[in-house]
Amino acid sequence: MGEGEGVCVQLERLLLQYMDQMENLNQKQQQLNSLIEQGWFSLSKSRYAMGIKWVSSLQYGSEMVPTVRVVTRRTAEDAHSFRVERAEDGRGEERARGGEEPAAPEQVRRRKPAHGAEVDVGGSRGEVRERSGEQTDSPVGRGSPRDPLKWFGILVPQSLRLAQRDFKQVVDLAAEIASLQSSVTCTQSQYRALLHLKQQLRGR
Repeated sequence: MGEGEGVCVQLERLLLQYMDQMENLNQKQQQLNSLIEQGWFSLSKSRYAMGIKWVSSLQYGSEMVPTVRVVTRRTAEDAHSFRVERAEDGRGEERARGGEEPAAPEQVRRRKPAHGAEVDVGGSRGEVRERSGEQTDSPVGRGSPRDPLKWFGILVPQSLRLAQRDFKQVVDLAAEIASLQSSVTCTQSQYRALLHLKQQLRGR
């Protein structure tokens, strides 16, 4: 197989890859639009059931901590891949805040004496630090991010929970769509480069 034939085979492969990517991207975008519509519809039902004043920005928490972050990396094809990480535990929340990760459980152990003081024992250095009267029952202290649904009350309607579920899926799907769009752009660039190379080979 000559060089020109090899370029043609690569062009056909990239064209098929491009068509598959565009079909997948179209399906994801339709799914995204459907989830957004469902989310806003459920939110409207919640406002109708609870009242507009009880489902608005007035109920937002005084301190907001992001519960998700987007991690990006460059693939072997020189495209960008986006992935959503959720702060489901204390370590994830610290990363969302931009701080350092807490020490591993095997490095720091917590012991609570009978009088209520808290003692941190460093496993490797044998350091002992005692903190008396420190509260450890706060949501941040437990290391679990606050659920935004609690801003609107304890017993919220099911429609508000459905809206939260739909918008969570929207965040994940948006990252997938961004990754696909980056792959499509990369495939287009590769196709144009090979097409230009084919034209040069023909002009020899």
